[in-house]
This record gives sequence, structure tokens and C-alpha cells, in this order.
Amino acid sequence: MVLETDSASSGRYWQFLAGYVVLSVGGGLGLVLLAGRSSAVMAGIEILVTLVVLALASVATVPALYRDANALDRRDAEWNPDWRKYVAFVLGGPVLAFLVVNHAGGPKVAVFVAAISLVVGTFETCAVYLYNRHRHVGLPS
Repeated sequence: MVLETDSASSGRYWQFLAGYVVLSVGGGLGLVLLAGRSSAVMAGIEILVTLVVLALASVATVPALYRDANALDRRDAEWNPDWRKYVAFVLGGPVLAFLVVNHAGGPKVAVFVAAISLVVGTFETCAVYLYNRHRHVGLPS
């Protein structure tokens, strides 16, 4: 089923989600290549910078998930995703990770683990959302 794409109602929020998936994969591959050739200090800095960039991009995916799901709902698409489920997975994992690790290892370690959880959970959520969107709605025009 091919749907009419109205730029005002649909936006192109799914493209941001796809860009996040590409950024995550590229960042991970780049990190593996760079960190393997760097000193321990430089590898640590590269890991920290990559984690911060991906964590900030992860936070920006939440509005994109919400807006894309609402755009599909307004278009009476065949698939109307519940955005709450996707956003809960993105944000719930880091909160849970922070609470558990903070109790066991302290706040500095907990923030680091929560950031990793945010990046991994957002990658998984975006990939699953985009797969389901493509399966039910198809390619946008």
C-alpha cells in the first residue's frame, strides 16, 4: 500500500531515525578502527567522545519517534504504532540501569552504564521501529 506523503503532516521524521542507525553503526566501526591503533589515553577519549555524541543523538530520537508515529496516525496508515512503547524502551532501560548500578557501583559508573544503555536501547528501538514501519507502510514516495 503506497500512501500519499504530505510534507506538512508526515514530515520525514523516519529519516532521522534511519540516520541515527547509520551514525551508530558508523560510530561503532570507526571506534573499533581508531581505538585499536591509539594509545590507552587516546582510546579512552575516543570512546568518551563517541559515547557523548551518540547519547545526545539518542535523546533527539525521542521526539522523532513521537512525531513519526503521530504522522502515521493522522494519515490513517495501515500501521499505527504506539509511540509510548518505543519511547518507554528508549528511556526505561537507562533509568533502570542507572538505579541498579548506582546502588552497586556509585554514581559515576552508573551514569556511564546508563549512557551505554541509552545508546544501545535507542539503536535497537530505531531499528525495530523502522523495520516495522517498512513492513507495514512500505517505502515512502
